Amino acid sequence: MGKLMRVAALVLAAILLLGNSQCQNSSSSSTSPAFVTTLAVEDANGNPATTFSQSEAIQFVLTVRNRTSTNQPLYMQTCINQAAFVVVKAGTSTPVANLLWASSGYHCNIVGVSLQNFAPGSANFTIGWDQLDSNNQLVPTGNYEVVGGIVCYNSTSLQDPDITNCMSTSFKPAELSPAELRSTLVSFTIQ
Repeated sequence: MGKLMRVAALVLAAILLLGNSQCQNSSSSSTSPAFVTTLAVEDANGNPATTFSQSEAIQFVLTVRNRTSTNQPLYMQTCINQAAFVVVKAGTSTPVANLLWASSGYHCNIVGVSLQNFAPGSANFTIGWDQLDSNNQLVPTGNYEVVGGIVCYNSTSLQDPDITNCMSTSFKPAELSPAELRSTLVSFTIQ
């Protein structure tokens, strides 16, 4: 009888373990994450570069790609799209320069945040940097890092920036971590 109980317990354990398997069908149609964000550092001619002479023009190219086949709703400023870039001294979280890219070319008298659709495909945001810090002084030679992302919000309030997934218009150290709508840190040197 004891042997029969042990066999029954083993069969029950095997059924429970097999029924709890983590094996799943890999034909999922999920496109998570919906966005992929990358940042390139380039010279003034649009060539990828990691080393620059002091006072040489640098440009940052942020690419945000909606990987899905449908519009993705985001809370963004009404009538203006924005991307923010922050340059820090390598290994620190202290901003050297805050750069804000804003769409232009049309007049809009509405100030606020609304739910907008980010279409499938890629959007590029390119901004030039003259190596001036936030006090309009030339930065010293050394190693730097830059992060970029689009500016978006958690709601229709300008006071509610989404720093978990995006950038804000006023830098927060948490924005140095990559997210769907924010790049990884990219290193470069000024000599």
